[in-house]
Amino acid sequence: GDLAARRIAGKPYTVSEYNHPAPNQFAAEGMPMIAAVGAFQGWDGVYSFAYNHSDRPEPRRVDSFFDIKGDPAKLAHSAACSAIFLRGDVKTGTVKVFGWMPRDAERKKLHQALNAWGLKTGVDEREAIVHWVGIALGDTAPPMAHVAPFPADQKVFASDTGEIRWDVSEEGAGCFTVSAPRSKLFTGFVRGRTFDLGGGVSLAIGKTALDWATVTMTCIEGEGFDKPGRILIAATGDIHNKGAKLRDLGGNRVTLGNQWGEEPVMCEGVPAEIALPVSPDRVKLYPLDQSGNRREAVPVAAKDGKTVLKLG
Repeated sequence: GDLAARRIAGKPYTVSEYNHPAPNQFAAEGMPMIAAVGAFQGWDGVYSFAYNHSDRPEPRRVDSFFDIKGDPAKLAHSAACSAIFLRGDVKTGTVKVFGWMPRDAERKKLHQALNAWGLKTGVDEREAIVHWVGIALGDTAPPMAHVAPFPADQKVFASDTGEIRWDVSEEGAGCFTVSAPRSKLFTGFVRGRTFDLGGGVSLAIGKTALDWATVTMTCIEGEGFDKPGRILIAATGDIHNKGAKLRDLGGNRVTLGNQWGEEPVMCEGVPAEIALPVSPDRVKLYPLDQSGNRREAVPVAAKDGKTVLKLG
């Protein structure tokens, strides 16, 4: 929301050095969420920070705070991020909410701050999930849509396109979902709930180490989850190096100190059931190996006229 509120309307906008760095246990949410919000906001680019800082481009362990090169929690969802942002699976917002700033005020703020971070207009940053947000510069305010202010205690936010939903209605159990025709995303806490991802697709996640997971579903080929084609599913939960020693510092702060552990990366299997709105005779489910090659197909189930894919 903070990033969206600083975008200048009518100008290209990119976000650089974005990451949810190690040892954040929930870091898998970061790039899918900003890909979805960036696509909804019509941004022009998002740069992760960083792929690699060393002479080890393909390590078998997470070896730094910011490098994503050895982190399956981030790499596994990169195809979904590409589809959401570059392919445009998530549509741009339809209602534009401007903050207005006269040119004299812009120059004054730039002079005071010596950078563009001072350019803010007081737009409610929660609008970034619901509407297109930007700053309009000029001597007169542009015509803009009238939108009602959010209540201070609002807990559920849905985009005006109907594809993005941010739900913090259950204390300590927030979740973020994308329900687009060719891309589905869930990231957040489970709490025994089943999640409707639109178009007849639903997701139920079983017990995980953190009661939390990130699941992306991407139509690699085909126009939807009820159409012929290939769908890529990635599900990640708790991920850490073998022998890593995580310490809780309180206040939602954790550290590894110098106890990063050794290779390989230990990846939790995420138990989940995904319902697709097609009959089972149309579906084959292939686990993939570490190179993306198909292993032997596993059986699918039928329930209420749908296909149920069981992940283990």
